[in-house]
Amino acid sequence: MLDCNLSFGVKIYQCKGKCQCLKEYSDSEARWGYKKKDNADKKGTWKERKLHTIQHLCLLDKPSKIISCCDKLHNAQSMNIDYMFVGDELWCRFNATKSAIFWYYQSCLDAYKTRVSIEESKVFALYRREIEILCSH
Repeated sequence: MLDCNLSFGVKIYQCKGKCQCLKEYSDSEARWGYKKKDNADKKGTWKERKLHTIQHLCLLDKPSKIISCCDKLHNAQSMNIDYMFVGDELWCRFNATKSAIFWYYQSCLDAYKTRVSIEESKVFALYRREIEILCSH
């Protein structure tokens, strides 16, 4: 098991016994709640892979969704910061269109509200706001 305290901080370390993404997977898998594919393993289109991720997010428990949401929040914040410096050139960095990227991040937001919702959490509110900003570019 990876050193959760170093990788995620004390709060996540303390919930590792309850969090399915930290207790059911190996070190490389624990961070995401599912086995991430290596570049050589990537099968299917970008959208097919993202749909798989979204479907998986719907099934996660609350602590796992929080971890995933933190990751998506950081990605969205980074994209918004980068946009301030490079503008629309940002979208050239991705293997998908701007509208597809917006669809993916909005779909993740929706997935966090399904089954076991994290909608009341602070991280969800922050993520929702970052997505609103991202989609306004």
